[in-house]
Amino acid sequence: MVIEAVYENVELKQQIFQDLDAFCPERTILASSTSMIISSRFAGVTQRPTGY
Repeated sequence: MVIEAVYENVELKQQIFQDLDAFCPERTILASSTSMIISSRFAGVTQRPTGY
């Protein structure tokens, strides 16, 4: 499991999730500490739209 915890910036979070998606094995769960942005905004930029 990887938990992203950067400040509330959608573009930055999307870039981080794209990078994590490319680097992490498919079985890795990607998570975010955000309370302001819905996770579907990140899922669309990865090859794993579930598992958030």
